[in-house]
Amino acid sequence: MKKNFKNKTHLRKLLFLLFLFSFFLLKRERKISFEKKKKSSFFLFLLGLLILGGIIFLKIFQTPHFSLSSALINYCENFKGEKKENCFLGMAFAFEKDEFCGYLEDDKLRNFCFFEKAQKNLNPFLCKKLSSEMRDICYGELAQKTNNLFLYQKINNPSLKKLYPTFEKINCFELPLEFQKDVCFFVKAKKKKDISFCEKINNENLKDECLFSFSLIKNDEGFCEKIKKEAKKFQCYIETALNQPSKCEKIKDPLFKNICYLRVFFYQNEKYFCQKLDDKNLKKICLNSFKLNQRLISCGKIKNLQKRDSCYAKLARFSDNSFWCKRIKKGFRRDYCFLYFAEKRVLDKFCEMLESSSRKTECYGKLVLKTGKSDYCFKIKDQKEKDICLRLYLPQKDIKVCQKIKDPLEKDWCFKDVAIQNLDVSLCQRIKNDPQAKIYCIEKIAEKLKDPSLCQKIGKKEDRDFCFLNIAKTLKDPSFCEKILKKENKALCFSSLAKILKNYHLCQRIEKKEKKFSCFENLGEIFLDENSECEFKDSTKKDLCILGKASKDISFCNEIKNQMIKNLCLKHYASFFRNAEICDRIQNPYWKDLCLKEVATAWNVGLFSLCKKISHSKIKDECILEIAQMKMEKSFCHKIKDPEIKKECFNSFSFLKEK
Repeated sequence: MKKNFKNKTHLRKLLFLLFLFSFFLLKRERKISFEKKKKSSFFLFLLGLLILGGIIFLKIFQTPHFSLSSALINYCENFKGEKKENCFLGMAFAFEKDEFCGYLEDDKLRNFCFFEKAQKNLNPFLCKKLSSEMRDICYGELAQKTNNLFLYQKINNPSLKKLYPTFEKINCFELPLEFQKDVCFFVKAKKKKDISFCEKINNENLKDECLFSFSLIKNDEGFCEKIKKEAKKFQCYIETALNQPSKCEKIKDPLFKNICYLRVFFYQNEKYFCQKLDDKNLKKICLNSFKLNQRLISCGKIKNLQKRDSCYAKLARFSDNSFWCKRIKKGFRRDYCFLYFAEKRVLDKFCEMLESSSRKTECYGKLVLKTGKSDYCFKIKDQKEKDICLRLYLPQKDIKVCQKIKDPLEKDWCFKDVAIQNLDVSLCQRIKNDPQAKIYCIEKIAEKLKDPSLCQKIGKKEDRDFCFLNIAKTLKDPSFCEKILKKENKALCFSSLAKILKNYHLCQRIEKKEKKFSCFENLGEIFLDENSECEFKDSTKKDLCILGKASKDISFCNEIKNQMIKNLCLKHYASFFRNAEICDRIQNPYWKDLCLKEVATAWNVGLFSLCKKISHSKIKDECILEIAQMKMEKSFCHKIKDPEIKKECFNSFSFLKEK
């Protein structure tokens, strides 16, 4: 390499001297008369040599321009369809820039991508690019992360706007709507750093997001395995692979695996990882980047503070020198820069340089995870953070560790972890201050031992229901769903098993029609993934598969033979696009009213004007009930005629009483 560089240097010097010599000769030629110059072939030769020498000189001395973003965008543009989408999504996860999200054509993936970027970069402007429901969660999460109360005001959904600041204090089970409960469990899981709340979330995207956050906290890819969505699972692996590149090998998709190694290369700046890439084009991009990284950039000349800090952070890693971390202004980039060196070198002196107390706890916690020594936790001055470190990061805990914890709640959660680790239900009885932790402790042991009799030890009906639900899913046995008392939880049990077992007959056992229809719709997507041509002998299975197809093209609804599934198809399409005119295509008056209700309550917006168009009195009242719960407006309850639904409506607001 050095020899080649020397040869190039000598060539440049030689050409430069040739250029100067040509210029000198030209000056000398000026003394000759114009007529002689015109005839002189020697003059023309010198002129040509001068021009050629100048071009070669500029070509050799110009700085080669290499844009990583452009190279990666061009690379992804060469793919088509799903592979192209996966490529841009992978690049978005692997690199800091959010521009890759803009290239995604699928609305769900684009939403998912911008949400992740907004959370990672603490950028509320990216929340604007999301659909209404995810936009609200985006603002709510950032408000809590940054303690910026102004962001709560940007939440459009009235119920979430009122509830988000109070989720930590209220009982999630008391909330009336499923999405409210899910967001509540999501917030509690992150605030209390307790994974048990993640497992109570029904929405798959939120549950995956919750599990992902714990994979980062504990640097444990075990949480990645529990994630359902492949894209999120990939993101989880690449985040945990930064310090353990071997984790890239666990990624099955070859494109995602290559992107994982590319990300590790940029994190560690080791040329070796470029050689791990089996795609020639991506390897070329990697090697070009490596060459570029060898020329250390002058970060100090960058005017934009955020870009300058980002430059110093990269420079610190590339040069393996923590000195550059000190050049970063105060903030999360500086902290994460020192955190990188603390974990890499297993040196606690870097933890002391962190400003944020929670990140300082994370830093010592990472050292505990690497060494298995609890001593690092005791270097934390704040008692609460010290207790969190002992409870959260120590891989193998015992009763002695729990007894060192002073905070009563943290001590309870420690007993819970030890009990589950040793599958000892008697240890759950030591939990005194957090009833939810005690319940989860018994639930998890019952699930792991596949012993439903343990569920009977749980006093609360709601929690006992969830215990049976988890046993039913673990054993794949719907008979345990029958032991569940609350109709809503029983419906969730049958719906979950219908998806696991791919059995539409289980949907029929759900009493509430909306839940039953939702069960059928979910199966439609599963059957479509199984067979994109919907070539099934079972006619109901075939119709449900076509229902899955119809989510993007309404014309497929006409191919469905089963009238109930056809009506469901039109209702789903009307709801998805919030288009009440599609409901007019349904001839059955009852189904038409159901369709109008779906549109009125779609996307958690709430259109009371559509509820008034419903003829069936009970469906109309249910429509008003949902809008009251969405908008958190008790006044709507007075418009309900059915006494039971009216009572349910007023009871929905009982949790708002001062606790």
